[in-house]
Amino acid sequence: MQQNETILSFCDLRLKELCEFHIETPFATGNLADLLKQLPRTGKAVRLRRLNLPQLKARSVYEHILSLAQSAALFLPCYPQKLNPDILSAQIVYHDVNEVLLGDIPNYTDIKEQPVPNCWTQLKKTEKAKRERIANSFLALFANKAQQKSLRALKIYGAEKDFCYLLDKIDPIIAVWRYLFVYRDQLLANAEQFIDAMRDFFENPILEEYTKHCPIKILKRMLPVLTDKNSAAEYLRSGNLQEIIPFECFETFQTLIEKTPLFFN
Repeated sequence: MQQNETILSFCDLRLKELCEFHIETPFATGNLADLLKQLPRTGKAVRLRRLNLPQLKARSVYEHILSLAQSAALFLPCYPQKLNPDILSAQIVYHDVNEVLLGDIPNYTDIKEQPVPNCWTQLKKTEKAKRERIANSFLALFANKAQQKSLRALKIYGAEKDFCYLLDKIDPIIAVWRYLFVYRDQLLANAEQFIDAMRDFFENPILEEYTKHCPIKILKRMLPVLTDKNSAAEYLRSGNLQEIIPFECFETFQTLIEKTPLFFN
């Protein structure tokens, strides 16, 4: 079995764990998969509300997880280190499960905008990694042995964590481009407003750093385009990736943007 098929198979196993991971608390009740499907990605949701285009839906946290699994399958064969698929799949699928308790507290977003829970102001006073560790420890009280093992994998720091972190940080800008593809007809008349609303994702300093030092060579070639607002505007106008993507990156870029769903039903 090839690396990309292996990681998708392992992610499928972890996703089945989520479907069987039932919690019952004053904050949330249900299996983690369903709870994550109900939880929108707040950074996008806040920005989409600014546009007053109700046809543009925000993705769920669950869809973000599935997107990471697809990106892992695409880029893992190009990664310079050999990774453990069991550890990596657990980190991909479980990295945001704490959000069923904490909510999706976004970076680079004015959390004063409504509707955003007031408690996030207090939660943000606690360092992100610490509040996530506390939430994950609480979730572990409801976990079976397999689920506890996956939660423990979040504490393993190494190449798998680095790769998962990379996927997590590039996913928001990838999603912006998928919006351009899926909603092109609706966005053509609002191109400038949409790209301006998403400017924080283009200007994310973490992506600027990856543009210089990304360990995946083909992604390093793609990032200057992904993070360029003018390229995004041109793609929205023309609908043609070939006009803006280096030839050697085209197939990978097309798979990432046009052949991977924005929403997973």
